[in-house]
Amino acid sequence: MLASMIVLAFTLQAFAQQKMNVQVPMEKLVIDQNQVPQAVTQAVQKDVSDGQPVQWHTFPYVFKKYGWDVVNPKLVKKEKKPDQYEVYIKTSHGGRIDAVYGKNGNLVRMREVLKNVELPMNIEDAIAKSQYKDWNISKDKELITVGEDHVKHYVVRLTKGEQKKTLFIDEKGNFLPHV
Repeated sequence: MLASMIVLAFTLQAFAQQKMNVQVPMEKLVIDQNQVPQAVTQAVQKDVSDGQPVQWHTFPYVFKKYGWDVVNPKLVKKEKKPDQYEVYIKTSHGGRIDAVYGKNGNLVRMREVLKNVELPMNIEDAIAKSQYKDWNISKDKELITVGEDHVKHYVVRLTKGEQKKTLFIDEKGNFLPHV
């Protein structure tokens, strides 16, 4: 009986360790701009003409289907030079940009919160011709840019009474599945 309990205890502990997810650290890994590779700062200047970097971070995560996941836990401990860098930028029109770049200046993902701006006509027309034509578009939108090819799509939030809906639409006005 005692032997069974010991085996069970070790089995449960091993199973629990297998199921444990790596936790994203709560503290930000803030760094000075002089610690960021020149290729990254040049890429930010090229990609973002409307705003100034406010804060730089190392970025030891990779975007998975349902969120960010730690690439290498050793990066969290700052034991290795990072492969990715994140920058927060405030724009002149009151928006904010969060961008992630690879160490060679390649864009991984950029999220821009757009404050009270009009959407491109393609997108407004697509919504007006859809099942959501009677819905209201919220004031704030998001422009998501992915990869070195700068593939863009918009995140648009709609309301109709108590109902809420989030749409993902590409630049041409095509509705996308949740990305």
